[in-house]
Amino acid sequence: MKNAIKLFGIIAIVAVIGFTMTGCPGGPEPETLQGTWSFSGKTLTFSGSTFLEKNQPNLWYDGNFSSTSTQITFNFLRQSTNQGVSWGTSTATDVVNYTLSGNTLTISGSSEGLNGTWTK
Repeated sequence: MKNAIKLFGIIAIVAVIGFTMTGCPGGPEPETLQGTWSFSGKTLTFSGSTFLEKNQPNLWYDGNFSSTSTQITFNFLRQSTNQGVSWGTSTATDVVNYTLSGNTLTISGSSEGLNGTWTK
């Protein structure tokens, strides 16, 4: 009987240690493009695999994007102007270089006016 109690005690201790270790965070979260970034009166929002760039209340672009650790590829699908929304299957693509450090996103090499230091 004493051996059974010891065995259950050991199992309980191992279970407590195991649950404690899985409950602890594994370190800082990786930096991510997701969220809304601002620069010079513009906003750039990444959500899932889509983006929305707003230059003014009535002027915006959206589409999808993909990224590596050093480049973002923007595929522009729609744009809005003061005259309305232009829909279609745009083939406009902008491949940019970027660095990400905390709440700072620096973009360079853009042909669509995205160059600059963006902040969250």
